[in-house]
Amino acid sequence: MAYNIAYGDVVPVVTTWEWNSVYSLRNIIFPAYLSIPLHFLRMLGLDSNFMVVNSTILMNSLLQVLGDYFLFGLCQHLMDTDGALISLTYMLFNHRINEVG
Repeated sequence: MAYNIAYGDVVPVVTTWEWNSVYSLRNIIFPAYLSIPLHFLRMLGLDSNFMVVNSTILMNSLLQVLGDYFLFGLCQHLMDTDGALISLTYMLFNHRINEVG
């Protein structure tokens, strides 16, 4: 979907059931966020397959780092620095969280 936002409807979009308007579990915000670097890559002529795929991975990584940062701040506010470090260590080394992310 992000590719079609940046380049127009050039690829048929196959979506899962979450995108069906009956359920309305997904919206266009995340694909629009992922398409930001695609616009720049297209304008600069650097939109190779490698760059397109890795730009979405980079944008997703930025969100994950931002989430970890705010989790650390929340835990530091609710507990103390030691508790925040424990929760951050758990987030960084938890296999399931890293598998999903």
